[in-house]
Amino acid sequence: MKKLLTKIAGLFAVFALLIGLGGCFESSYSSSSMKSGLEKAGYKVDENPVIVNLDTSKLEGYKSSLYGYKTVDGTEDAILILIFDSTANVEKATASKETSSGDKMANDFVTIMYRWGRNHAPETDTSVYGTANNIVWAGSSEAKKAAGIL
Repeated sequence: MKKLLTKIAGLFAVFALLIGLGGCFESSYSSSSMKSGLEKAGYKVDENPVIVNLDTSKLEGYKSSLYGYKTVDGTEDAILILIFDSTANVEKATASKETSSGDKMANDFVTIMYRWGRNHAPETDTSVYGTANNIVWAGSSEAKKAAGIL
């Protein structure tokens, strides 16, 4: 009986370790799952929209983008999601730049995305821009939640 209990306890320990390690691995967001989540929440979704003032060909590892939008009580609720091939390329795209005085400031890409988010989210939203694994998003917190972005 002791051997059986020891084996069961050992299996539980291995199972717990595997679950813990699973959280350490980076999971990528897919265009199809985010699009599906947005559509289920009533958003219309355009794939690879033209983004004025942003040349995506200069973004290393850029794969595609989604623009989800709907009107709620006469106000646009929207999100723009740029999907990259890796977290490393998201980090490169969003890296701050150093000014001549040595201060750090947002690069042009981050500034454009932040302004887009501020213009397409309710004024009550405090977070209108961010990164998550292999994506950069800008827009409303409701659309972010609908897309399944944590």
